Amino acid sequence: GNLIRKHNNKDARKYLDDFASLLRDVLNNNQENLIDLKQELTMCQKYLKLEALRFKDRFNYVINIENNIDLNEVFLPPLTLQPYIENAIWHGLLHKEKDCQLSISIERQANGISCIIEDNGIGRKAAAVLKTQSGLVRKSIGMELTKQRLAKHQITVKIIDNKNHLGKPTGTRIELFFPN
Repeated sequence: GNLIRKHNNKDARKYLDDFASLLRDVLNNNQENLIDLKQELTMCQKYLKLEALRFKDRFNYVINIENNIDLNEVFLPPLTLQPYIENAIWHGLLHKEKDCQLSISIERQANGISCIIEDNGIGRKAAAVLKTQSGLVRKSIGMELTKQRLAKHQITVKIIDNKNHLGKPTGTRIELFFPN
């Protein structure tokens, strides 16, 4: 809406085209019980691109994939990664003034594949305080549904509060593990 109001027609058209593409992916993928990791990451890249444009490049992101991983051979429920990425952006990074970073790493483990989503945002404790102060205290249904879907497929999730040597929050690390 902001791009349209500012008469930035070229960027607005690009944003709407990218949004339509993401929406098609979400609708198509949600018809499947499982999709491959390549499809999931493609959808996440589209989502990240849109959010970066929407928030005027307030954060940078990178996706690293180890060379020996075939993304077409790892299967997961659709929209597995996106809720964690969204939380990192909305609750961690957007409350930070500058140098906001988000990384997604796909790594091979002895008995499966891990996906690590890490941000250098304000941390979960500070985000919870801000949420309480804003009056938006409600349970995240999306995260609860995601957790239930992952458990059905033996996908585990570990949430780590990153801290510096003084114990100050330095962001959040989400570790998802997809067994072979």
